[in-house]
Amino acid sequence: MRIRSGLFLFIMPLVVVFFEGCYYFKIAATTNDGRQVDGAINRDKYIIVHNQDGEVWHLTYPEFNRQKAQLTGRFAYVGDKHQFYKLAQKMRSNRYTKEMGDPSNEVHLYIGEYAIDSLNQVIIPFDAIERMDVYDTEKGKIFVLKVLKFTGIFIGTYILIGLLFSFIL
Repeated sequence: MRIRSGLFLFIMPLVVVFFEGCYYFKIAATTNDGRQVDGAINRDKYIIVHNQDGEVWHLTYPEFNRQKAQLTGRFAYVGDKHQFYKLAQKMRSNRYTKEMGDPSNEVHLYIGEYAIDSLNQVIIPFDAIERMDVYDTEKGKIFVLKVLKFTGIFIGTYILIGLLFSFIL
C-alpha cells in the first residue's frame, strides 16, 4: 500500500502540469461610443484598429483629444501575441493558450475612416469609430474546467494505479 501511495503522489503532479494550458476569453463589451477609448488608453491597453478594407494595425502612442473629438497615434504591425481577433466570435467562448498572449489586454476599434497627417500621425475622429470591442478572460469557465480536469485526472490515476497493483499483487 505504501508503494501505491508513493507512486500516486509522484504521478499526480506530473499529470496535472502536463494537462495545464487551455484558457477562454469572450468579447466582454461592445460599444459604438468613441469617447470610451479614453479608458483603454488610461489602462495601457493594446489598441488594435480595424478598417473597412480588412486592414489591421496596432495604434501606438495613442492620444485622446476631447476638444478636437479625435484619437491620434501611429500605426504599427500587430504583434504575434495579439492575433485573438482572428479567433473571436460573439456570443461564445473563444479558446486560447497562454503562449498565444493575453486577450484581456486588448481593445479593438472598428473604424470607418481615418486620416494621416504630414508627420505620419494617424487621426481617427470619434464619429468614425463604429464599434469598440473589449476582451476579457472567462475566469468562471476556466476555474470549472480546471476543477473537472483535476478531478478526472485524479480519479483516472487512482483507478490506473489500482488496476496495475491488482495485477502485480
